[in-house]
Amino acid sequence: MEKVYTSRLLLLLIIIVLVLLVLLVYFYQRRKIAIHEKGEELNRLGLRLHEHESLMDRNNAYIAELEAQIAEGREASDQLGEQEETLASLRKENDSLRRDADRLRKEMEKLRLPSEESGGTERIAAELRQIRQENEELRIRMLERYPELSSLHAHPVYLQAEGMSRLRQICDTVYGGFCRRLSQSVPSLSEYEVELCCLIKLRFTVGEIAALLGISPSSVSTSKHRVKKKIYSCLGITDKKSLDLWVWEA
Repeated sequence: MEKVYTSRLLLLLIIIVLVLLVLLVYFYQRRKIAIHEKGEELNRLGLRLHEHESLMDRNNAYIAELEAQIAEGREASDQLGEQEETLASLRKENDSLRRDADRLRKEMEKLRLPSEESGGTERIAAELRQIRQENEELRIRMLERYPELSSLHAHPVYLQAEGMSRLRQICDTVYGGFCRRLSQSVPSLSEYEVELCCLIKLRFTVGEIAALLGISPSSVSTSKHRVKKKIYSCLGITDKKSLDLWVWEA
């Protein structure tokens, strides 16, 4: 009887140990899955936060550029309204991005993992920042290869067909086939309208565009309004951002 009792007790202990092991494995796997899901969510939020910060940095650069143009009086007084509209659009977008970024940071704070587990998120964000910085530096270096751009900004003169073709070529080279992509996305745009967008993309002001195309600044503004309606209608864009801002982002 004593042997039977000992055997049963041993069997019971083995069963208890096995049950405990199964429970430990189960809870370990559950914790591992939860940590993985939390890490994935942190990565997603981190990427969105980085995109928001990048957009705000870009918008701040556009704002500084427009404010400098207004301060220098580079545009006629009747064009200030258009620039101020673009500034207001950029600032409104930045306010929205800033609020969303704050919300994302709070969500990430709730999901914060130990440093060794959250390192992946920081690494991905750092890599994205590095890639963005390298892309911007590459574009700056590429634009510096074309002294005719600086010359036209300083002394805009009427462009013959050959000169405009050259600017389109530069724009496509630096901005990944911008003119070609625009024509494909909005087939209803005329060659003149694509060229207008090309000049906007290359950061020419309304006054400079007027001189390059041999028309008045008011005609440039009218053309921009017409192009904006075509693009926004074709692509189903419903927000209030200006044509300049849309072109810069495209």
